[in-house]
Amino acid sequence: MLSIICVYNKEDVLEDCLLASLKKQSYTDYEIILVDSVKHGFDKASDALNFGGNLAKGNYLIFLHQDVVFEDIDVLGKIANECENTDFDYAGLVGFTVDKNDRIKFYSNIVHGNNKVPVSDNVVKINTPTEVYSLDECVLIIPRKVFYKNKFRDLGKTWHMYGLDYALQIKDNGGKIKVLPVRVWHQSDGKSFNLNYYDAVKSLCLKSTNHRNIYTIWGKWPTNRGLITLKVLYRKARYKIVGY
Repeated sequence: MLSIICVYNKEDVLEDCLLASLKKQSYTDYEIILVDSVKHGFDKASDALNFGGNLAKGNYLIFLHQDVVFEDIDVLGKIANECENTDFDYAGLVGFTVDKNDRIKFYSNIVHGNNKVPVSDNVVKINTPTEVYSLDECVLIIPRKVFYKNKFRDLGKTWHMYGLDYALQIKDNGGKIKVLPVRVWHQSDGKSFNLNYYDAVKSLCLKSTNHRNIYTIWGKWPTNRGLITLKVLYRKARYKIVGY
């Protein structure tokens, strides 16, 4: 069984996107766990996700955004099949790798936004599960046995970076992180950038000092306390001037 876990803050979006498309799925061996972040007063991703995950009874926990749409009736069945036949400790539908020159490449079949565009100009469509450095947070899949050993860590009052934080935990334990070749529609453009992003990056870097650097889609970040403090201060100042 699959456990579908959605932390949401807009009930109309949840109903029109995720729940409406779930009702059309041919695969029905799943439970749905909905966590209203406003009602419960959650102000950080880790608390909300762990709350939902702790309620799950399925073999695989699927954490996804409220605006994810399963367009075809067999999408959930495809996800279930990939889960059962793929060796992984952490999976998703969008991921990226980093080469020796710090260049990022995306792997995904999903589409974003009203125009249903690829997640990036630099994206590779896949036919088989593909190992990556980290995953986008719109859809994250964790075997229940892995989740009970590795919960989402507290990065402070933020809804950023929890996907990468979990990837680093899996990496540190020698686990496998993969993107599955399944297409869904993420109705938003996937962008939720704000100044709090940099606070989350700094918090994650300070928890990851066994890595010299960590990587996000915005580049390389040092885990040294002095260096990351300076870089975050610079990037925050830049954001206030030019917006990124």
